[in-house]
Amino acid sequence: MVIDVPEVVARISVRKEDGGVATNLRTLTGVVTAGVEHGCLLLDDYLLVGGDRTVIRVGARVTVTGKVVPDLVTTCQQGIPLVVASAQSIP
Repeated sequence: MVIDVPEVVARISVRKEDGGVATNLRTLTGVVTAGVEHGCLLLDDYLLVGGDRTVIRVGARVTVTGKVVPDLVTTCQQGIPLVVASAQSIP
C-alpha cells in the first residue's frame, strides 16, 4: 500500500473550525539536518513533514511553524512529526 504523504498532510489542518489556530503548534528556528532514512529532514527533535523543500533542505537555517502530530506514521523512524504549515529561510 502506497500512502500519498502530501494528501495526508493536507488533511491535517493548523486551523480550528472556528477559525482559531490549532493547539500543538510549534515554531522552531535552526539548521535542518538529514535523518538516517533517505529524504527525512529534522530540526531539533522534530521530523519535518511537508513544507517547501526549496526552503527546507539539509544545511539550511530556517524558521518553521507547524502542528505536532505525534501519532503520524512515517518511514523516518526518528523525530516527533511536525506537519509544516510555513517555512522561511533565515540569513
